[in-house]
Amino acid sequence: MVKTFLLTCAIAPILSFGASITGTDGYLTSLRVGGSGSLSKSLVTTPNGNTVLYNFPTGNGLPNNGSPITVPPGGLPGGPPIGPNPIPPTFGVSRTATWDTQASANFGVLKARVQLSTGTGTTVTTTPSLSLLGNTWEVGEALQADLVSYFEDTWTVNTGSTGQLTNLILTIALTGSFTATTATPGSTYGQVYLGAYGPANGNFGGTLVNGPGTYQFTVPVISGQATALRVFLNLKGYAGLGSTIDLNYFNTAVLSKVEAEQNGQKVDFTVQTESNSSSYGSALPTGSEVPEPGSALLMLAALPALEWIRRRR
Repeated sequence: MVKTFLLTCAIAPILSFGASITGTDGYLTSLRVGGSGSLSKSLVTTPNGNTVLYNFPTGNGLPNNGSPITVPPGGLPGGPPIGPNPIPPTFGVSRTATWDTQASANFGVLKARVQLSTGTGTTVTTTPSLSLLGNTWEVGEALQADLVSYFEDTWTVNTGSTGQLTNLILTIALTGSFTATTATPGSTYGQVYLGAYGPANGNFGGTLVNGPGTYQFTVPVISGQATALRVFLNLKGYAGLGSTIDLNYFNTAVLSKVEAEQNGQKVDFTVQTESNSSSYGSALPTGSEVPEPGSALLMLAALPALEWIRRRR
């Protein structure tokens, strides 16, 4: 059956990207790519001695409903008595961390960037009488980001021998950088993972790579059989208190070359892709096949000939 380009795009190729930002205290915000945002943690006290915690971690008997937590002088209702709060009335401190993520995906071209910035944390010291919550409250927010950009397509690799195990060797050229500033050595990191799978197996395990460079991945396929393929770029970044990071691979991860091997020897081949995307560029060999034109296009092409036959009658 002849498939049109629009039909094959609907059922096979996928371009996708997504990100999540996690505060290290357990406060979680999910967002789509291109989003930016902030997390603020605050501690304030009221004239009557109550301490109000905003976006603090739950646990140790603290509520788990995401609302501000109010600790009265005598302790939380239903909890053990912990004595008066040692923090002076009308005291307040707030710290905000911000993020910005960007990504795009095309067939053969992946881009991603993570930027994180955290304020310097403030430690509020209490006394042992407040041991339910620990003797210190850290007001501040460290951020961890996980950003994925990937494409999926269906390839049929054609060699001179149908049905034979063939190893596709995919070369990915990676360009980018990682910069960081921090008040505390060792409190930042930026990691880059690349991966290629066939058939696409639903995970993004990938290989941790050492920054920019050229990397190769081997994908086993059977010649003449359609194979689902996934290629992805995954950035993981962390910024501790008082840190900024810029994990910039928006320029870019490119599928630069595809080769085929059978029994350890390079072989000539062509590739038919469901997406028929021009973004693969020179990565695929010259002469690779493209999907046949749709039946509607074939009918349009035949109309002049039918009109000529009608007139001849």
